[in-house]
Amino acid sequence: CVSLIRKNKNVFADLSALVPRPWQFYNAMLNVAEYGVPHKVLFGTDFPFFTVERTVAAFRGINDLAKGTALPRIPDEVIESIIARDAAEALGLRAAAGGRA
Repeated sequence: CVSLIRKNKNVFADLSALVPRPWQFYNAMLNVAEYGVPHKVLFGTDFPFFTVERTVAAFRGINDLAKGTALPRIPDEVIESIIARDAAEALGLRAAAGGRA
């Protein structure tokens, strides 16, 4: 998925459904950071299974997996940028709607 979003201008990914899979979540976000594509990842919760609050807490706590190890951390800036991203703007929908989303 990360390779696809890196190679294709109009392809994006979201992080929904990764909360119950912390190791996959961690590795996916590590790849996103290493490939320099956090701007192509959108916040998603997989509602109704996971709430916004639970997903944000899991995302902000993702580096807990690396505590006490030599594993790299996901940069806090990457995490916060994905949480705060305006999806409509990232997808170019604001411009297409004449500034109305």
